[in-house]
Amino acid sequence: MKIQISSDLHLKPCSFEIPDTDADAIVLAGDIHKSTRAIDWIRKQTERPVIYVAGNHEFYGNIFPDLMMI
Repeated sequence: MKIQISSDLHLKPCSFEIPDTDADAIVLAGDIHKSTRAIDWIRKQTERPVIYVAGNHEFYGNIFPDLMMI
């Protein structure tokens, strides 16, 4: 299995596109975007499975339970 890992992107709107690779899955390893904004961002770019591990940047200005998605 090939895994593509990205972290610490600190995205602003339209500031980064996931590189097209032959990876089987993508790991977003924290500090991607504030709140849950990276979820919509990654969904628009790929249909590959994504594991998203939130970093401290995702929680700025938010309360932990408010960001939990089930």
